[in-house]
Amino acid sequence: MNHPLLLEIQLFAVGKNTYHRDELPETTQMLVSKSLRLLEELPVLRDSIFDYYSNIFDVSIEKYVKMEKSNQSSTQNDNAIIMIKEGLEKLLMERSWAASFISQWSLSRLIKPSVEYAMKLNLDFKAACTLWLGCNAMRCLLDLCGLCFSKFDDNETKRYIYDLENVFADNRPNFDWCVAHLSSLFPLKFVSNILRMPSMFTSTFIQSTVTVLEYLSSTNERSLNMLLREIIEEALNGDQSDLKSKDYIPNLIQLSSRSEIYAQSILNVFLEFMQKDSEIFVDKLKRQALMRPLDYKPVELHKVLPDLILRTSKNGTKLLLMLADRFCYNNWCMELLELVLVKLQSLVFNDETCPLFNDIRRDHSWDILWNACSSDKKILQQTAVRLILLSSSERNPILYYKTIEKLIRTNTQVEMNSFNALIRLLDDPIGINDIPDVKIPISHIIQRLVIDVENRSNFNQSYFILKNFINLVTIEKSNQSQFLKRGIVTSSIQSSFRMLINIWEILLRKVMPDVETALITNNDSNENIAKRIKLENDEDDPMEIADLEEEKVYDTKDHIHMITNLIDILNNVGTLNMSDAIRCEKFTIKYFFWCLTETDEVTRVTVTNRCYNLLSKQCSGRKGIRSAALRDLLEGALFLYPNLFGAPIHVAGKSQIYHKKDESLLKLNQKQGISLNVSRSSILHSGVIGCGIPKVSQPWIPDGLENDVKNIFLKAIVACCINEDNSTITNNNKSLEGFCLLSHILVELVTTDVMYNGIAWPEEEFTRVTIERDLHIRRTFKNCPILWSIMGVLAMYKQPLYNCSVFLRAICASVMHHWRAKSTETINGNNSELMFFTVKLLELLSLGQLLPPPLNYLYIVVQHLEPNEIAYVLKECVWNYMVANGPAIVNPEGFEVNQPLPKGPPSEQFVDPLRNTMQKKLSTLGNLYYQMFILSPTSD
Repeated sequence: MNHPLLLEIQLFAVGKNTYHRDELPETTQMLVSKSLRLLEELPVLRDSIFDYYSNIFDVSIEKYVKMEKSNQSSTQNDNAIIMIKEGLEKLLMERSWAASFISQWSLSRLIKPSVEYAMKLNLDFKAACTLWLGCNAMRCLLDLCGLCFSKFDDNETKRYIYDLENVFADNRPNFDWCVAHLSSLFPLKFVSNILRMPSMFTSTFIQSTVTVLEYLSSTNERSLNMLLREIIEEALNGDQSDLKSKDYIPNLIQLSSRSEIYAQSILNVFLEFMQKDSEIFVDKLKRQALMRPLDYKPVELHKVLPDLILRTSKNGTKLLLMLADRFCYNNWCMELLELVLVKLQSLVFNDETCPLFNDIRRDHSWDILWNACSSDKKILQQTAVRLILLSSSERNPILYYKTIEKLIRTNTQVEMNSFNALIRLLDDPIGINDIPDVKIPISHIIQRLVIDVENRSNFNQSYFILKNFINLVTIEKSNQSQFLKRGIVTSSIQSSFRMLINIWEILLRKVMPDVETALITNNDSNENIAKRIKLENDEDDPMEIADLEEEKVYDTKDHIHMITNLIDILNNVGTLNMSDAIRCEKFTIKYFFWCLTETDEVTRVTVTNRCYNLLSKQCSGRKGIRSAALRDLLEGALFLYPNLFGAPIHVAGKSQIYHKKDESLLKLNQKQGISLNVSRSSILHSGVIGCGIPKVSQPWIPDGLENDVKNIFLKAIVACCINEDNSTITNNNKSLEGFCLLSHILVELVTTDVMYNGIAWPEEEFTRVTIERDLHIRRTFKNCPILWSIMGVLAMYKQPLYNCSVFLRAICASVMHHWRAKSTETINGNNSELMFFTVKLLELLSLGQLLPPPLNYLYIVVQHLEPNEIAYVLKECVWNYMVANGPAIVNPEGFEVNQPLPKGPPSEQFVDPLRNTMQKKLSTLGNLYYQMFILSPTSD
């Protein structure tokens, strides 16, 4: 067909250099406008007209590339191209044939410059995108392709995608940028087709495929996961005769090896299958692997999969733990797991990193790692521990610290496996030098423990922390484990020892007020009996015990025992500075008195033995600590907690409520009556002195103190005095020094008259003592029966008893006075208290070898004599003997006596009064008389 305008367009197309030189732009725009009208009127001319349009686009693109190569910036005069685009868009709305034709023409126009200039300019994917997206002509062609695709039906869409895939296959990698942009119009469809095309994953084509797929990965992650899930299900559940489907999973693995983005998405989908039914999923993978080529055998996958896992930045930790949990019976899976761990370790040794490390350190991985640490499956637990250790360093210590804190706060009686993981974590791996310092998390735990104990919050958790500390230190000191041999736990806790003392102080402060009103009793309640039966039952179910441990609520009492046990096994109280050592000694004494209120015998024996160990360690080699400990023990027994040692309980009677505390003296004088004022007497009320004799709630019982309480207290005294020394001679000397110190402190506390302390039996004229002081000493012994037991311990060493001679003389003088008074009273008078003091005094003198035979039997004989006879014997035999044979003043150190007692028997003047008195009572004292005088050397 000859048309005037058609000839003009053809001539201009042949002579396109005129447009290239921009000599006739107006003419070109006019021709474009005419050609668009002609294209609508005569569709048969479209090939010629589109050739004309192709020339216009080619010239514009060529001009743009030249300007870019020369780095010249100029405004693109693309009015004609814009007119063509607008006209073609209008045509697409009116003509049904236009979409298919224009899409093919636009795609061909995009291919030509992409391939032509890619080789000349050496463009990669990013450079091509930057270059061509800046060109107006290329952008118009892309827009036309997108508009055409929106007009397609399903069949046309499939055909267009197929054409695009073929173009992609024929023009790689030069056309990758355009394929990526065009396929973004239908990303899931294009990705689905690409993943199902084995030819796309050849060694020469894989890079282009990965480039395009990664560009399309910006699509919705959930939709991409659904697509991958469909492909994997098709591969596993599809027709076994379909060879194409057998390539899907190998292609995905190959894609994962090149793309971290798709590696992460594929891993997430694999995890979904494994969580649903891991065994069936793995069996299907095995069956498919048997039909794969040699390069995809499971053995060969060991070279690919570890690197894939190391590059995963999410869910990699979950995958490794799932392998250890569900496939511990599968050798292939275990080899894969070990390869990953070995590669991780090599990265740590070479100071390198990988995305998997970041996944392990993220918060979302902590819970699954902690749960794995508490698992009863050893492989799973070891894997979790290794991952934590390998991912921890001085630069990234948070996970390590948090894990240690988490496990130490765990109840290991219920979750017993977590304790093994804790032991492994606390021992650093071999070869890793920058492992985080264990002291930091342990110090943080103890600091938090101080706050919880002070606020009485998280009490059960605090108890578990202390218990776990004790178990760790015990294992470390006893070498029960192949780990924890460096003493790191013990040294870390010892570095925070001052905070442990603070916790001890807080806990003891809460219970010590109860000790002042507590009473010791041997009557076990039903609860204590049940507790003892429970302890002695060896057939309990371990699971039942674990349930009880979990349900039990631990109180302050349990915490005090735990913190004291921890301080005891740390065994560093002897190396503390003086300030901490004094505090530790104070709280040990408080703990000891509090333990005396324990009614359960088993618990009491355990805790008191712990006190003995602590006191022995603290006082050994430290005179200042020993002096403080002995003083605190005596003050507690005599003044602070006398109720624990048989002291009578005073009650408020009328004599104590004589007047109000703040009543004024004027009001007291007004109560004297009017008669005083009338008589003009100058006698006024001078106030009330004291409150009279205090009443007691129970009558006095001689030696009303339990034997077990006596023994416990005396063992504490001995623990302070006896030094821990391998040398027997040195130990004996230091022990004597300790008991001498005890005697001096005892005299200082009971009586202030210590000027002549050290004189065994001084004369009255020399000492100038008063009966008031003697009565005060005797009253103190009456109110504090434990003093007799302490004096008995001192009597075993003789010299300390000399230092307490002020007590012996005062008691002897007071009982002699009272026996003389009793001689004028009724013989049947109540002399139990007086007799008790007399017998105790004579027992002390005999035990301390201050009375030689036969006078050392006096404590037995005196119980059968009359009051006047007792007074006579005490004066003539005991008092006179001590005055005549008492030692002189001892040296300042108090170890030796300058004038020792005579070794021979006493003279007859001290023995005859006793002999004569006993002869009068041979009917009752005949056997004693025979033993004392007939068999004794004195009778010779």
